[in-house]
Amino acid sequence: MISIKVPQINRKILPAVICKKNYKSKKIISLLCLTSNNIFILIKPNFIVNIFPDIDNLDISNLDIPEMFFSGEIFRGDESSKLFVEKIISISKKS
Repeated sequence: MISIKVPQINRKILPAVICKKNYKSKKIISLLCLTSNNIFILIKPNFIVNIFPDIDNLDISNLDIPEMFFSGEIFRGDESSKLFVEKIISISKKS
């Protein structure tokens, strides 16, 4: 669980979960995240505001993750991702 602040979403700080890490030469170049407002976004690692290592990991193995290629690209989630969003919101309220 992380918090991100991105210009594509009005620069609000949002809770999110990392769905996929993209590497280049063993260095993370981008992260595909699902935010608490049911938006998938591909971001650069420097948009992470906070990391919550003490929070239990959210099992996203059943989540359909969209293919995204460009930093800042946004994809609106569907009903299946909304189940994970509810968990993100619940976890973020506890922390």
